Amino acid sequence: MADPRSHAMLKNTLEISFTPDMLVKFKTRASAEGLRPGELAKMETVVQVIDALERRSKIGPGNYALLKQMLMDIDAEKYVDDVKNAERAQGIFDEGLDSATGYVGNYDDGNQSTDTPIKSLYTSANSTDTPVRAQDKAQSSLQRQQPFDKDDAGVADQMLQWRTENSYNRGRGFVIIIRNFTKDRSGSEIDEQNLRKVFGKTGLKYFMRKESVHDVSKEQLLEKLTSLRTYIQQREEDEEDEFCSLFVFISSHGDKDGIKSIKNEIVSFDEITSIFNGENMPSMIAKPKVFLFQACRGTQFGRGVSVDRDDGYVPTDEADPPHSSQHRQGNTEPLPSLSLKSIPINADMLLAHATSDGTKAWRNEEEGSWFINELCDTIKKWHDKLHLLEILTKVNGLVAERSSSDEGAKQMPQQVSTLTKNFFL
Repeated sequence: MADPRSHAMLKNTLEISFTPDMLVKFKTRASAEGLRPGELAKMETVVQVIDALERRSKIGPGNYALLKQMLMDIDAEKYVDDVKNAERAQGIFDEGLDSATGYVGNYDDGNQSTDTPIKSLYTSANSTDTPVRAQDKAQSSLQRQQPFDKDDAGVADQMLQWRTENSYNRGRGFVIIIRNFTKDRSGSEIDEQNLRKVFGKTGLKYFMRKESVHDVSKEQLLEKLTSLRTYIQQREEDEEDEFCSLFVFISSHGDKDGIKSIKNEIVSFDEITSIFNGENMPSMIAKPKVFLFQACRGTQFGRGVSVDRDDGYVPTDEADPPHSSQHRQGNTEPLPSLSLKSIPINADMLLAHATSDGTKAWRNEEEGSWFINELCDTIKKWHDKLHLLEILTKVNGLVAERSSSDEGAKQMPQQVSTLTKNFFL
């Protein structure tokens, strides 16, 4: 009997992995299998399409031939491996199966990956000299791979269900890109180009607004950010264009307390993020708001193992001593009384800094900054598999491997998160 758990996990894996562009292609392909245009128009997820095909007995546990063909037809061959893993968990083997006896001979899948939950749970082991029935082999492999007792087999389903259900709604996002320099900075324009490419050409649905500001004061910068908030709210009101997420990228000179204005005034990170918090921007309550700061946070060099390099890397900021604020902002007012249905005013935010407190951020004049370069590459490769915090963890590792030619200086990105759910781009 086919294992319904592996079937449910397969659908959840495809749901996590599918981009909006892939869904459009999949729905178009499904129309050739008898699904009506009006019916398809109401479907917003790949699982809904698969369920409709199941009701027509075209796809289901132990019956994946059409699904594999559809995935290949839309150039999504890499997900065929997910289907095959589900088949193996159900005792169905494509290779070496004797239809008369139900036995398998030598079977070696040396290309198993752990990119998805399905693969990590249902990796097939190499065969032994003694033939075993396909169903027995699948069962023994499953028992070896499961990190929990067989009586708790539902844990896998619960984990994957939490991962998918405890996620923000996917949909159109709004991206703000701000370059705040007193003069052209070689490499900073590359960052902007990379950001525009990754959010405009990877199947992600984002509306982008670019703002280049020069020689602005603290007041002017905060006014610009406030005007952008108003612009977003106006679009939602006038065009009924609801946004499901917000990204604010700021490339600037910086300090440990914030970014710098032309007058060396510090615009604190709190002052920036508060413009878009739940109190000041109600339309973004319970939606992810991400702030990425490509800026130095001090003048110290991040230290690490020295590596000899001469590849043109230069720090993002000049080596002048940073402006130090005499007084940090604090709040000594008593906390307001909140109802049980309220959420914190700064909930659902993620601050991603290019570097750690007190240290410089680095850039390459040809590739752009280390942080934005690795971020864009990692989003392109993993946006259909990992949520944003997982992506940023990979970016941390990639940036940490880099070293500048200046005494082997290092850089360590840092994140501060109040996200309450998984954020899949």
